[in-house]
Amino acid sequence: MCNIDGNVTMTQGRGLSAEIVAHKIVRKGNGDLVKAVLDETADGYRVCTVYLDDARDNSGCNRRNNDHNNSRNGWHEPLDVDMPFDIRLPAGVALTINIVDGRIRLRSSDGIRKGSTETEPARRRGHH
Repeated sequence: MCNIDGNVTMTQGRGLSAEIVAHKIVRKGNGDLVKAVLDETADGYRVCTVYLDDARDNSGCNRRNNDHNNSRNGWHEPLDVDMPFDIRLPAGVALTINIVDGRIRLRSSDGIRKGSTETEPARRRGHH
């Protein structure tokens, strides 16, 4: 799971099925340029948030993350979009979460908070 902006809430589910729900919140710009993508990998599945140059782009997580600087002549439309995720996984399923700006929340299947962590936006060298 890779997310740029938005919280990720993980709950242990019951049974054997998994569920991932993305909630897109658009404050500014073309929300069609931000998508949740599910890619199959050798180890299972990868879910990520991608920022596209064109709403018709169907690139997956790997290409988009490696090509993020290749936009139309360096111009990017100003976007303010959060993509919070709710994840429900069966017991024993491994999950890795990478997040830039948001919180990771862990909850038990009965809804009681088991723990959480908060991330801070990374500061670029020379910028405050």
